[in-house]
Amino acid sequence: MNAPILRKPLEPEPCKSCGQVLDMCSPISHEVREPNPGDYTICFNCGHVTVFDENLLSREMTDKEAIAIAGNPLIVRAQTLRKKYKDNRESAT
Repeated sequence: MNAPILRKPLEPEPCKSCGQVLDMCSPISHEVREPNPGDYTICFNCGHVTVFDENLLSREMTDKEAIAIAGNPLIVRAQTLRKKYKDNRESAT
C-alpha cells in the first residue's frame, strides 16, 4: 500500500541545513492528517530532520528528540526513499 497523497502548503522557509526553500509537506505514514507542532519533518533535498514548532515552522531537534527517533522505521524508510529518488534523478540527467 502506498502512502497517501496529501500535500500541505506551508509558510516558505529555508532548510536549516542546505537552504532549500521548504513550502510543503506530505505524511510518511498511511495516516492522512495535517502536520502538528512537535511532528518531525524531513528536507527532501538533503534529508535534514527538524521538528515543527507551534507555528508549523521548522526548528532544530533537541537531543532528547533526536534520541527518540533514532532508528524510527518511518524516518529510516523516508530517508531511504528520498535518497533513491534523488539518486535516480541525478543518474537520469
